Amino acid sequence: VNFIPRAPAYGALDDNFHGHTNLFYTSPTNGFGGSTLLTYGARRYGVLLNLNARRINRLRPGGGIDGHSALTRFLGIPSDVLGERLPDTAFTQYGGLLRASFGLDDTTQLLLSYARNQQDGGRRYDQLLGGDGNLIADLRNLMTDLFYVRLAKQDLGFFDNASFTFSYNGQREERVNQGGQGDPTGTITSQRERTNVYGFNFYLDKQLGERNTALFGADVYRDGISAPAYTLNPLTRVTARSRPRVPDGARYLSYGVFVQDVFTAVPERLRLSGALRYNVASYRSRAANAPLDAAGRPLFPDDGARFAAFSGRVGAVVSVRGGFDIA
Repeated sequence: VNFIPRAPAYGALDDNFHGHTNLFYTSPTNGFGGSTLLTYGARRYGVLLNLNARRINRLRPGGGIDGHSALTRFLGIPSDVLGERLPDTAFTQYGGLLRASFGLDDTTQLLLSYARNQQDGGRRYDQLLGGDGNLIADLRNLMTDLFYVRLAKQDLGFFDNASFTFSYNGQREERVNQGGQGDPTGTITSQRERTNVYGFNFYLDKQLGERNTALFGADVYRDGISAPAYTLNPLTRVTARSRPRVPDGARYLSYGVFVQDVFTAVPERLRLSGALRYNVASYRSRAANAPLDAAGRPLFPDDGARFAAFSGRVGAVVSVRGGFDIA
């Protein structure tokens, strides 16, 4: 899915303030919520604030019957003996977006953006009564943070346009499960995962003559993962570290450089484009970060890998007539 997020507007002679609110209700979940968008624009800067929240309650399936229910799969009982609405399908979600744009001068723009979203009370219904029949399948502390700062500059030395962006992306979640298809003595597992990604990218472009525009740039992203995992014996109440889904302390690094060119071969008729990228991706985890088994051995080994490759594309747009193009 590609989308362009709304940016705060500025540059008007007079300060202006705008806002609107959306509300919704949906009967299949008795869900409700809404969002509020506020913007303020001045001569040299603009600010945008978007707040949203929703409560999704228990889902009512078509006809009130869930064909995947564990009651039906294992016992042959219609799911509606427990009611027409499905348990463990409710959750609450809320978040916000704050963005600010500054015109530092006639050729320089600074953009700051921070978004936060959180979901509480989520459960994997497909692993509970909606399928596997387990007792616990919680999704806890589901959060995401995204911050970036971007500097855009026109007429930077030899180049027509330039853009430089630094970003931070943080994601958190905790999965708590008790398998065994309803066995109350089954081990309860807890997997906490947090990923922090720091990134930087830039590009520079230049129009070469009347028909040719060239661009080059680079990007780099570094991921760090914290993933402690635990098991709990519901009979003895003893907790022990366990092997996580993703190695605790794993590190990922990806970076690349790219060039592209757009050439107008025949004005208003034929435009050609080409791009080439060299990309590197690497991964590393250390056994020193792993929990130990009963024999004192780490539950995951030292591991690492590195991959590098070129990729490219060529394209053309042919304008036939009457606004009809072939790409």
